[in-house]
Amino acid sequence: MDFQQLLGQVDDLLGPQVRQMVSDKFGVDEAAAGQVLPQVASNTMFALKEAAENPVENASVLLRLKDLLDGSNDAQRSDNLGGLAQLVPQLLGDRLGPLVSGLSGLLGKDEGTTKTIILSVVPMVLNFINGRDDQSPLETIFSVLGADQGILGTLGGLLGGSSEGGGLGGLLGGLGKKGGGLFGG
Repeated sequence: MDFQQLLGQVDDLLGPQVRQMVSDKFGVDEAAAGQVLPQVASNTMFALKEAAENPVENASVLLRLKDLLDGSNDAQRSDNLGGLAQLVPQLLGDRLGPLVSGLSGLLGKDEGTTKTIILSVVPMVLNFINGRDDQSPLETIFSVLGADQGILGTLGGLLGGSSEGGGLGGLLGGLGKKGGGLFGG
């Protein structure tokens, strides 16, 4: 599966729910609301790739994301939305401002409302991807985008811990393990 196929799958399966939510909750017509998910999903996935490519700089966001998504099931997903929404500005970083500005004009909403829409949609995208197959929470995104899925395991080893050991090295090394890690193994 490539990036465009994954985006298509996100839009096909999550699109109707997002369009309805944006339309009902924020008073956006459904045609304009249909433009939200493709832009938010692609920006989110590229931000995740950038975080994976720079794990030292992004360790806090990656660890928090792992905590929020690891072991999520249907009952936990709605509980995780608030925590994921708080993580969005840190995850999207410099992408958030242009995304807000671009969607604001498209939706005919002020930037505050548009940011709230984005903060509502990104967690839905993350939870959707987290619920796929038997893969670790973000493995699909990183494999599709070509990010190094073992980078945190390598980083953990460089910091002096094995994936089974303790400390920061062990914690980061454990992220790269299949089944219990952010990227799989």
